[in-house]
Amino acid sequence: MNNQIAENLRADAARLNLNKSDVAKGIKRDHSDVAKAMNGNTGTYFVTLRAKIRKYLDIKLSERG
Repeated sequence: MNNQIAENLRADAARLNLNKSDVAKGIKRDHSDVAKAMNGNTGTYFVTLRAKIRKYLDIKLSERG
C-alpha cells in the first residue's frame, strides 16, 4: 500500500515536472525526509508527510488546470 501511494506521488510530481527537492521546498520540509516518504518508507511520520505531499501536489495540479 505504501509503495503504491509513493508511486502515485512520484508520478504526479513527474507530471508537474517537480523533483523531490522542489516538493520539499513547497511543503517546507527536509529534502531527505520527502525523498524517504516518496520512496515508500513506513512509519507514522512518513504517512503524515505523504498526506502533506499529496495535498501540495493536488493544489499544484488544480492550479495547472
